[in-house]
Amino acid sequence: MNRPKFSEITNRAVADKLADDVMQWIGNEAIWEQVIADLEYALGYGIDGYSIAKHLERGRNWDADAELVEAVEGAYFIKHALYDAAVQDWVVANAIKPKLPVRKSVKVKNRASNDEVVDGVISSIDEKRGTYTVFVESMGHVRPCSGTIGIVLPFEEVESQNETMEACAL
Repeated sequence: MNRPKFSEITNRAVADKLADDVMQWIGNEAIWEQVIADLEYALGYGIDGYSIAKHLERGRNWDADAELVEAVEGAYFIKHALYDAAVQDWVVANAIKPKLPVRKSVKVKNRASNDEVVDGVISSIDEKRGTYTVFVESMGHVRPCSGTIGIVLPFEEVESQNETMEACAL
């Protein structure tokens, strides 16, 4: 089974989490399933509060206002939390473990540069999410306490080099 993808978190799941706040904004005259359906529709066009409210107004004839924008503003954070939980469940269910230690020299793809392969060093491991933080000097990473310290990548996207950089103070 492959790692879950952010895009696999459904609009329905996000709508379910937003529904309580939206129902409070609407009041008692709303039908729960219709609210869910309308939210699911609007989430198909954007995940920020303004886009959701705009599409509820234009596509579903809601009287959107600033309070509605505020009620749905957390949609992205809800989707991210659902994704994070799915990843953590996947790690546990598949007994995913790191294969490489901290300070190991690795090769990774620089997605910002047409997937160019660059050299880096593992600076930390997040076992709960199955990710490494990889320090890549050529990508502008700097040492802790002075800015960006690395790129976070899934275990499966990091390849080992032959040697470990023992002298590297991470």
